Amino acid sequence: LLNHQQRIQYLQVDQEDRELIREIGPFLMPKMPTVINQFYDYLKTFDVYQEYLSNPSLVERIKKAQLEYFQLLFDAVFDENYIEKRRVIGKAHVRAGLEPKWYIGAYATFCQFLFPLLRKHYQHDLIKLEKTQLTLLKAFYLDIQIAMESYIERYSSELLHTSKSLEQKLWMEDRLLSFILTEAGDAIVGLDEKDRISTWSQGAQRIFGYKTSEILDKSLADLLHQPELFDQLKKMAAEEGSATIYESEWKNKNDY
Repeated sequence: LLNHQQRIQYLQVDQEDRELIREIGPFLMPKMPTVINQFYDYLKTFDVYQEYLSNPSLVERIKKAQLEYFQLLFDAVFDENYIEKRRVIGKAHVRAGLEPKWYIGAYATFCQFLFPLLRKHYQHDLIKLEKTQLTLLKAFYLDIQIAMESYIERYSSELLHTSKSLEQKLWMEDRLLSFILTEAGDAIVGLDEKDRISTWSQGAQRIFGYKTSEILDKSLADLLHQPELFDQLKKMAAEEGSATIYESEWKNKNDY
């Protein structure tokens, strides 16, 4: 992971950026309660947020935390403490089940609320307006970067857990298959994608007289007195996943 200095360097946040953010703080902070209310009214129009925002007391706590965030942002002290606080918030969103697309979209929405205010504030200084908007975007991207790492960490952990569970399941299935092939009295035969024998149970060895090493990669049709039955077996296996035929005539090793 990047340390806080590398993050700042990568996003090219310099001293001028910090000064610009601090300059807009006194102008924007008094307006932020209204902006935040507009933001959450907008969120409520989406079904994905309906349940999440159904608790009024929870919404008020979130709005208060949002206001504190902007105050912290406008202080423009992008140090390790700031990074850690944003990481905690990112993990909270992950635990709440908020998908990355909604998290990232929230910043785009705030830009749509804040940029018109900045345009009005800097209507006579378009150069400073452009610099300030770019600076605010850098600060937002810093927060997005930190949050995305929390999502990646969570998804990587879940993927690792799933992978281990799958490995365990496959191991157990392999053990079960080995047991069945060894202990089953019936002839159990598996075919590969070319319809050649790839699995040959102990029961098959006893019934047909062929050892596994002698029969692998051969055609099952060669063991049938009526080779046309092989097409029936294939069709049944394709439709049901396996095929069983009783009272049919098969050849064994002693027939040759």
